[in-house]
Amino acid sequence: MGKRFKGLAVAAAVVVFLSGGVFAGTAATAAQNPPNKGCATVEGVFARGSGQPLRRDEAERFRTQLEKRVKAPLTQSFYELGSESHGGASYPAVTITDLGVGQVNIAGAAVSAGESFTYGRSVDEGALELVTYMGARAAECPDMLFILGGYSQGAQVVGQAYADMPVALRERIVWNILVGDPKLSLPEGKGYNPAACRGEDLSEWRRAVPECTTDAGRLLARDPYLPAGFEDKTGLYCQLNDFVCGSTVIPWPNPGHGKYPLEGGDIDNGMLEAVEHLGMTLGDRSNLDITWTGYGKGTTGLDVVFVIDTTGSMSSQIESARAYARTMSETITGLRGRVALVEYRDAGDDFVSVIRTPLTTDLAAFTSALDALTVDGGGDTPEALLSALMTAFNGLEWRDGATKASVVLTDADFHDPDVAGGWTSADVFLRSLEIDPVNVYPVVPSYLADYYAPLAEGTSGQVIVDDGDTAGALTDALTAIQNRPTVLLPLVSYAGQPGETFTFDASASYAESGAIQEVSFDFDGDGIFEQVGTDLTASHVYDAPFDGTMQVRVTDTEGGVASASAFVTIADGPIARETVPQAPLDLTGAATDPVDGTSSVALRWSPGDQLADRWRISVNDVPLGTSDLNTSEGFTVTDVDRSAPVIIGVAAVTSTGVVGELATVTINAAAAVPVPPVTTPGDESPEPEPSSGAGQPAPTAPTASNPTPGATPAASVIRPRADGDDDLAWTGSAAAPWLYAGSGLILAGLIVLIVRRRRRSA
Repeated sequence: MGKRFKGLAVAAAVVVFLSGGVFAGTAATAAQNPPNKGCATVEGVFARGSGQPLRRDEAERFRTQLEKRVKAPLTQSFYELGSESHGGASYPAVTITDLGVGQVNIAGAAVSAGESFTYGRSVDEGALELVTYMGARAAECPDMLFILGGYSQGAQVVGQAYADMPVALRERIVWNILVGDPKLSLPEGKGYNPAACRGEDLSEWRRAVPECTTDAGRLLARDPYLPAGFEDKTGLYCQLNDFVCGSTVIPWPNPGHGKYPLEGGDIDNGMLEAVEHLGMTLGDRSNLDITWTGYGKGTTGLDVVFVIDTTGSMSSQIESARAYARTMSETITGLRGRVALVEYRDAGDDFVSVIRTPLTTDLAAFTSALDALTVDGGGDTPEALLSALMTAFNGLEWRDGATKASVVLTDADFHDPDVAGGWTSADVFLRSLEIDPVNVYPVVPSYLADYYAPLAEGTSGQVIVDDGDTAGALTDALTAIQNRPTVLLPLVSYAGQPGETFTFDASASYAESGAIQEVSFDFDGDGIFEQVGTDLTASHVYDAPFDGTMQVRVTDTEGGVASASAFVTIADGPIARETVPQAPLDLTGAATDPVDGTSSVALRWSPGDQLADRWRISVNDVPLGTSDLNTSEGFTVTDVDRSAPVIIGVAAVTSTGVVGELATVTINAAAAVPVPPVTTPGDESPEPEPSSGAGQPAPTAPTASNPTPGATPAASVIRPRADGDDDLAWTGSAAAPWLYAGSGLILAGLIVLIVRRRRRSA
C-alpha cells in the first residue's frame, strides 16, 4: 500500500472507531455506505483472489463454515470485500488477464507497467475498504468480534490491512485465515540448511505448509509478516505445488492453488481454529461446533484401490465381491474419494497383475471393469499379491495429502519373494511408506489371518476376517478405513546434517472414535519403532548420512491404526538432492528506446550445460515465469520500467523443478521522465475509483502484429485462459510452442510495480 493509502485507511478507521460514527475531514467518505445490518457475536470478512467474482468457492466455503460452527444463541454475519463501497473504496480483485489493450506482446513476461500498477491499486483499495468497514462495524457494534480470511491476492489484502489498522481495532479480531498468500513469510525456510527442514523454529503462524524450504511468496515476504504482539492470531496455509505462495518454482500448472476450499481442507481447518479461539475469547464454547471435519479422508480426499485375486479358487466369492465393491465405491466417492481396480493371478497365468481402472471418480468405468472380471488360472496355492501391490503402488497416481488404502480380497497366501517380479514384503513396506503411506487391508479367511498380519502391520493396515460373508467383511474394511485415526506431520520431507536434532511433531493428529492411545516413531523406516508411548512429538539425532523415510503410527482406544511418513535426507554439507544446472552463458539484453518510460528488452544466451528443461526469467529477483523457448529465438521482456536500473535474470530449470545458477544482465536507467502524480481520496483533485480495468487509461503496449520499434519480433503472445481464475496460458508460433505462466498474482510480482507504485504514492 502506498503511504497515502495507508494513512487514509488508518485515519478513517480511527475516526469511525473512536468517534462512534462522527466523521470529520477526509474520513467522511467512510459514511457513504454505513453497514446498518445489525450486530452479531462475530462477523467473518473475506477477500477473494485475483480475477474472481464475488461468492466464489473460497469465499463461500469460509461463509458456510462460519455459519455451521456458530450456533444459537450466538450469532454470526458475513461480509465479502467488494460487495459495497466503504471509505470510498470497493475491492476490485483485479484480474491479470484483462489488460484492456488487446493482446500484449510478452514473449517472455506477462507483465506491463500499467497492469502492475492496477494490481497494486487493487490491493490498496481492498485494504482501505477492509479497515474502513471494520471501523464502522466496530463503532456500530461495540461488542462484536471479527474473523478475517483471504485467498491469494485477498490474503495480501488482509495481511496488509491487519498490519496498518489501529491496535484497538486489531484487538477485535479473533483470527486471520490466510491461504495461498503471495506475501508469505516463513524465515525458517531460508538458506542452504533451513531450520524448518529439521522441524525446528517453525513460525507461530505456520499451519499447513508441507514443503520445508518455503520461505517467501512470489511477491516476496512481507517483513514483518504480522504486527509485533499479534503473531499468535493468524494461521497461514500454503499447499504443495502452489507457485503463488512459494511452495514451488514451477508457475504452470499450479494445482496447489485451487485446493484450499476442498471439504476437510485448509479453509475448513482454519475456521475450526478460528472458532476455537472465539470460544477462548468468549470464555464459553458450548454454542460452538469445534468438531473436526473430514475424518479418515485426509486433507485432499480418500484414495482406495481394490486388489482382487481372480484365480480359480475365487469363483465362489467373486460375484459378492463385485456387488459390494460397487457399493463401497459409491460411499468412497461420496467422501471426496477415488477408486481403482487391480486384478492379479500368478506367474505362468495369462497375466500376473494389471490395473483395470486408474484412481477415478467415474463409477461407470469402475463398475464396467468389475463386471468384466473372470476367474481362471492359479494352480498352486500362493499367488502374486506382492506384484499386484507394487503394480498398484507404482502405477497409480496417488494424491498428495489423501488418505490411501489398498483393500485386498483373496483366499490364498502369497509368494515372498514374488516369483514373477522378485518383490519382497520389505519392498512393499518401503514403497508404502514412500507414498505416505498406503495402508493394506487384507480381507481373508480366518485361517489366513495370522499369515497376513505382518503385511497389514508393516503398512499400518488391518486384517479383516472373511468367514463366508464377503460383503460383510468388505463392510468391515470400509468401516475401518473411515474410522481410523488421522495422522498428520507438518512436513513432507526433512533434511539436514549428521549430529543435528530433528523434531517430528504429530500433535495435529486426531482420532474420531475414542482417543489416541499409543504413538510410535520409526526414525529410519525399517519397521522398528524406536520411540513408543503417548507423546505425539519426538526428537532424534541422526549420527550418519541417511536417505530414506521415517514414520509415525497412531493407535486409538477403539483399535484403529493409521500412520504418516516423510522423507529424510541426512548429508554432510548443504543438501543437494539433484545436480544444479549451470548458469546460462553469454547473457545479453538489448533495450529499445523508452516509450512512456518503458522499454522492451530482448535477451539472448547460450545453455551452460544440457540439464535445462526450460528457463526461468526474473526481474529484480521476482520470478515472472518459465519458458521452453528455443534460445535461438531469444526472449523479450516487455514494459520494463526504465526509471531505475533493472536486473534481469535467467536460470535453467530441470524437468523435476531444480532451479540452476542465475545469470543476470543489468539494464541501466534511462533519462528521467516526469510521472503524473497519483491522487487519493481526500486530495484536492479526487481520482476515479479503481475498478477491474474497465474505463481506465491503458498503457501503450506492443502487439504481436505491431511490435515495439527496434525490438526483436515476439515469439509469443498472451492469451487469457478460460478455465479458471488467476491463470494464464501463453501460446506462440511454431518456433515457440508454449510459454508457461503461473497464477494471476505473477503479474503483480514485478518489482517494477512495487518501485513505481511506491514512488508515485509517496
